[in-house]
Amino acid sequence: MGLEIYTWKSSRKGLGFTTPVKSTLLGGNVGHAAVELTFPADEKGDELAKKYQDIRGLAISKRTEIVPEQQADGNYKPKEQINYFVYFSWWPGNSNGHHINSHRDDLEAEWRHEPSHKIKSYTKGYLYGENVPEDNKTNVKGSLVREKTITKVKEFSHAHLKHDIENDPAYKELTARKDALLAENKLLTDKLTNYMQEVKQARIENREPNKALDLTEAENAQCSMIPKEISRISAQIDLCKRDFEERHLSVGEAPAAIVRIPTTYDHNAPDFALDAEKILEEMASLSQSAVAYNYTKFNCSTTATQVVKAGIDDELKMTMEAGGFDVEKASKAYISTPTSFCAFSKKIQSELLHLNTKQDIVEQRQNDAPDRSPAIEIDFKARLRDITQESRKVEERNEVDTGFVRRR
Repeated sequence: MGLEIYTWKSSRKGLGFTTPVKSTLLGGNVGHAAVELTFPADEKGDELAKKYQDIRGLAISKRTEIVPEQQADGNYKPKEQINYFVYFSWWPGNSNGHHINSHRDDLEAEWRHEPSHKIKSYTKGYLYGENVPEDNKTNVKGSLVREKTITKVKEFSHAHLKHDIENDPAYKELTARKDALLAENKLLTDKLTNYMQEVKQARIENREPNKALDLTEAENAQCSMIPKEISRISAQIDLCKRDFEERHLSVGEAPAAIVRIPTTYDHNAPDFALDAEKILEEMASLSQSAVAYNYTKFNCSTTATQVVKAGIDDELKMTMEAGGFDVEKASKAYISTPTSFCAFSKKIQSELLHLNTKQDIVEQRQNDAPDRSPAIEIDFKARLRDITQESRKVEERNEVDTGFVRRR
């Protein structure tokens, strides 16, 4: 769980400008960046999902995942858990000049028009027989390369990896909710039908209808709410099915890098983590914005960077700065690329790991000194900032003593 960073055609070195230039000249894609937020489908998660589920372009659904659960002895064991997931991928589009892709769309889009090693004849025959399906063919064209059609594997599926979605806990939970709504809707519809018949009969008999048979104010409100809720659940079920299918096959072009960063909504969240609600709020804001996709000024990497930065609240930012980490400087890029975004995400991941490690040391020191007066105890995070600042001062003094000062 947490925030997952996906980048295609990102590299470990440089700023990432070489890739789009090479792809333009020799053919291929320029790369892409996207993020996915997951959080538990508990009471708090339900409230968060309900708050943003009607945002246009923002698709929220559930999946079943295996997560670590801490035991009483401090060890962890795997646990099956139902989580919400929200995928955010910024593409050009007709609505407001942008479009939010799904993960499957990204995998297939990055597969198309991308060069690949030639499949050997015997392999091609083994996989497809005499006729290769058109889905496994794509065109590649560059400024210095003629357009050509190539054949490459688009999708792999294996019988042993296929599972029955009917037994998936997340799917079962969604369908059970839909069935309950349909049943409730039928009861209310039947009650309304009976009352309308009562009104009709009362007119024939020239009497007042029995008002006790009419829908209550709360039931009337339910009648208008339930169809909308059924529509939302149906959309979640469709997305759940698609996500379930993706997890049991290999399709399209896999990301070049995946970075995982903890968030505050994780049941096992560390002391320092990104704010999940602020991340979702930024996703929703960008989805509704009137800002159009722009390759150099506002591209997929730009928006993905904004989403990650949104999760760094003021307190976390101050703690990072106290340790010498400048969030704004780390995220700054002349033109955002998948490479620059991936590098920024790794820096955030590394900094959070560094802070949480120091936090554990502070807590361990306090546990080792139980007789200390509570009056002289200071806040964990404030103390961590003091320790970090003192370490930096010692380093600077040592550098001066050796005859040089490191440039920062």
